[in-house]
Amino acid sequence: MCVITANVWQNRSLGSQNNQYNSIMSIHEGRPTVSSLVAMVTYACQLDCRYCKVKRGPITASRATLRKSVDFLLTSVSPDVQLQFFGGEPLLRYDLVKETILYGERRAKEKGKRIKFMV
Repeated sequence: MCVITANVWQNRSLGSQNNQYNSIMSIHEGRPTVSSLVAMVTYACQLDCRYCKVKRGPITASRATLRKSVDFLLTSVSPDVQLQFFGGEPLLRYDLVKETILYGERRAKEKGKRIKFMV
């Protein structure tokens, strides 16, 4: 299971905070207007922070899910997109993060887009 949230890209500006986040199904000329995704790589974490509300466990996103996330993000009308790796601790699955970044860079280049990654 991979939880994904989306930030909606608007042609003019992101507008007010209240309008910044809209439905993932927002469509502009038949294409999604998503410019940012947050992918939950894993629920695993080596820490025990009192303030953390993420339920820890062995659940990890599949390679296929992360690739589909990149592919979906790159269908956006936005020329600049961003994928954020989240978790538990996403770097516990460095292999998946690295593979997804390499895949995303290659696919973005093929589509003439710029992609940024955040952890």
